Amino acid sequence: MLGVMSYNFYEFNPYDFENLVQALFQRILGGSSLVFGLGADGGRELTFRGKSSFESPEVVYDGLWLVQAKFRARDIHDHDQYEWIKTQFISEIRKFESGNYPTPDQYIFVTNAVLTPGYQRGGRDKMEKLIEFYHHLIPHIYIVAYDELCAFILNNSDVRKAYAHFLHPEDRFEQILELLQAQKISEPFILAGHEIRPLPKIHNYGIAMPSDPILTIDFGTSYSVCGMMSQRGHIELVPVVSGDFLLQSIISFFKNGSYIIGNATLKYVDSTELFSISFIKRHLGSTNEFDVFGEKYTAQHLASLIIRSLKISAEEFFGYNFKKVVVAKPANFSLKQSAALREAFDKAGLNVVRMLDEGTAPCYLLPKIVNNLKNKNDDFTFIVIDLGGGTFDLSIQEFGDGVYETRAVLGDNSLGGMDYDRAVLDLASARLKEKYPQLHGFNFSLLQGEAERVKKALSSAELQSFVLADQDDGSGNLVDYSIILTREDFRDCTSSLNMQIMRHINNIMRSNLEGRGMHKIDVVMLTGQGAKIFTVREIINEFFAGIQVIDKYMENAVCLGNAYQGGVINGIVKGDLLLSVYNTGFAIKARQLGVVNRKTKEIKIEVAALPELNTIYSSLLPQNEIVPVHLKFILIVEGFVGQFTLILPIFEVMNSTGVYEQVIELRIPLIYGQNEVKLVLNIDANYKVSIIASNELNGFNRRFFL
Repeated sequence: MLGVMSYNFYEFNPYDFENLVQALFQRILGGSSLVFGLGADGGRELTFRGKSSFESPEVVYDGLWLVQAKFRARDIHDHDQYEWIKTQFISEIRKFESGNYPTPDQYIFVTNAVLTPGYQRGGRDKMEKLIEFYHHLIPHIYIVAYDELCAFILNNSDVRKAYAHFLHPEDRFEQILELLQAQKISEPFILAGHEIRPLPKIHNYGIAMPSDPILTIDFGTSYSVCGMMSQRGHIELVPVVSGDFLLQSIISFFKNGSYIIGNATLKYVDSTELFSISFIKRHLGSTNEFDVFGEKYTAQHLASLIIRSLKISAEEFFGYNFKKVVVAKPANFSLKQSAALREAFDKAGLNVVRMLDEGTAPCYLLPKIVNNLKNKNDDFTFIVIDLGGGTFDLSIQEFGDGVYETRAVLGDNSLGGMDYDRAVLDLASARLKEKYPQLHGFNFSLLQGEAERVKKALSSAELQSFVLADQDDGSGNLVDYSIILTREDFRDCTSSLNMQIMRHINNIMRSNLEGRGMHKIDVVMLTGQGAKIFTVREIINEFFAGIQVIDKYMENAVCLGNAYQGGVINGIVKGDLLLSVYNTGFAIKARQLGVVNRKTKEIKIEVAALPELNTIYSSLLPQNEIVPVHLKFILIVEGFVGQFTLILPIFEVMNSTGVYEQVIELRIPLIYGQNEVKLVLNIDANYKVSIIASNELNGFNRRFFL
């Protein structure tokens, strides 16, 4: 087991805890603080008389400071302990009300018990309201509970070292701090489980919250973002790091099991104490495991840690404990990948109430910003082109009278901005090794950030230097190695990627039209950071010449679209309806293709009981079918001696590749002679797929979840 980063107080007794608090606040308030020992101390662990700051360096108070510690044995840090803290706090306040003890000007109540941050309902807000009642007695009252106490310990290294044998066996936090400081990361941190998080600076507790708030999270390959639609219909995005809305989808582990999320510079730190993982989304649904200092992590587990970090940021920002979320998936995600994404959100404590396609979610935004159409009241057709860090998604939408009808979606899970970065890195590394032979053997993967910088710079410049900076030349001097890359170099090294972009756009423009030309597009909407790449813009401008291109939202479009869907579910957005489609198809192997009964709409398919006798793929679901789906099939199958079970593999058909992948094998009991096995295929609005199989002749009836 890896060590736990959060400080626990299991090894303490009340006296040891009092000593810790005394040492900590003597360090915070000043060395002239008076420390009290055992005995009737009058509700005091420490007093200080004079000027000091506690809330922030800018706020200084004068007078008598009094610190009181209250220890809760075997503290469990997973629920609110407001009632216990309230009882202890009121008991101490009554001592001051009695007049038998000196009343301070500033009173600090310290405990290892937990107060949750939920807005109004959480213990923290309840205690703050209780404190207001006693301001007539003591002007300034502070409650330092578990999270704040951990933060104070974390940022006072001398106290932390002195009590390391209690707080954190084999504490390696000094090495962590050294690594962070080396990367010029010096902001104060707090602890949330194993995660080391920046101290939250911004809150928005005054927002009009819906009665049942729904969070929206866009979990991306390179960046992630979250937000929520308020009761007034305004979308609030959550600042996650240094006030930015975009959190880089990178997780960096330290040897003791703690981790930091979203700090890209740590990805390039060459240290045996640190291991960073990125591009996690591309591994969802695979059997790959990441070995992190001897601990195995699946992609779902790693994704859940990033999602949980976003959830905590949202709860810190809004002051609400979220349980529900609207999410989006790449259009070409398979059943297995979609299930893995849902599992990641579930592990993070969020129930997915609606899942959209990443190319479909932004459609809510377009009618609100579209310009220069012949008549805004007319129906119009638009295409969403979403090139993210790791996936490429396309969606064609028809809009009219508040209805968004998805005509087609298409995706490529192996095409994104990161692939352009790799193409630049491959070219640059080859040229650097050619120009500087001494660089053979250098780990060029550490320069992915430089490749991304050059890619972005070439969108507005004709040439750019690719620099390998501050390298030891072997004689103790630091030198830079560099080469020049031009726009033509970029076009050449990314030509295969650009051809994929063109092919996918051409394919979706011809889809679902049965050879009748292309969809007529009135507007193009660009989303995703990759859509800023100049070669991608050139392709789009050429293919859709003369058509209005809108790129107002880009990075936040999927998150904003998800938030609108949350508003629809909550009844905040009225009159809008999104008709999504299911991108992949389903099929079985049969003796012959299915035949449609025009009256009952049922499809009859002749199937052999033994799978090896079925040689023709017969469709259960064509691609781009509007959800929800409810389709009925009748399988005509003969049961015979020695074979009274229908073995029926179900295949998923991937849109972009045409590959048939088996997802489940149904086993349905038969009787001797001809059987009519009924199948009902159901797909709900969240793309959850199930098949009900029944055989009236023997009473068999069972639902299978795919």
